Amino acid sequence: MSDTLPADLAALGDELQRGVQRELGLRRRSRHRRRIAVASAVAVVGIGGGAAAATSLFGKHDVEASLPASLAYIVGYKPVCEPVEGTSDTFSCRIDGGVRKGDNAKMSFDDYATNLSNAAGYVIGGCRGQDRDGVGWVCYIGQKAVDEKIISQDFLGEYAPAPGVG
Repeated sequence: MSDTLPADLAALGDELQRGVQRELGLRRRSRHRRRIAVASAVAVVGIGGGAAAATSLFGKHDVEASLPASLAYIVGYKPVCEPVEGTSDTFSCRIDGGVRKGDNAKMSFDDYATNLSNAAGYVIGGCRGQDRDGVGWVCYIGQKAVDEKIISQDFLGEYAPAPGVG
């Protein structure tokens, strides 16, 4: 495979990278990492649909799909998320009935923090549990997750393809 990109594809990649950097507040990356960021941005556009990508890089459906893919305790659940009024980077999510804890019955999800990874496996933000049973979650996209001290600046945009367990 050639190590060079056609000019139109390179221009598209540069534009996608600028969009991802604006949305996530990422610092400039190497050419190799830029290709990874472009590939993940293309995957987000392909999965999330062109209309959602045109208005905002991440929407409620992206967060709803990302939360169970990011935390093992939530795999198999279908959270319902809504943007918090007046924000474009904060979502309030609900898992009806809460989260089954299995052998961890005493575990509390109140103030529990987890990263939020997109469908391509890249960290796009983080979520914090709002109650003991894991019914309520607040998820933050991009720099807002760093500001809320859920993830570190250097973890934002990293590859984390499998759900975490704590």
